Amino acid sequence: MVKNYFQDVIEDEEEEEEEIYFTEETDWEQIVELWKFIFDLLLQRGEFSIGELNKISDEEKEKWLSQRENIELFMMFVISEVVLVENFEGIDERLKLFSLLCESDEKYKALYGKRIKSVVEIDKSPLLWSEVYISPYTIYVEEN
Repeated sequence: MVKNYFQDVIEDEEEEEEEIYFTEETDWEQIVELWKFIFDLLLQRGEFSIGELNKISDEEKEKWLSQRENIELFMMFVISEVVLVENFEGIDERLKLFSLLCESDEKYKALYGKRIKSVVEIDKSPLLWSEVYISPYTIYVEEN
């Protein structure tokens, strides 16, 4: 196969894009600040519907979308339940988020040992931003 100049340029651009994507650092401080709202509602009401994020300002949406980890965390909560514990030394980023939340404010420790589950709710609105669509899930604290 004979490569021409344009193929080399396209391949170089693709490699640069990949490098930018994979070198993006996760800003856990910002993630914790954004998730406080959700965990506050889990403390107060015992649940949070993802559709509630449709009401936030465009500026807040930008913050949510600036960290791909935010959407991945939602998907992790939706896909499988989790029991909240602090100082977890593993790869479950939901537990890393919980530990960081507890470090930022002790009130979140009230959720320690609680099981977080999710349910799809047909009658609620999905998260519908131009860049993102997530079905109408509600994450909730399972009562013991």
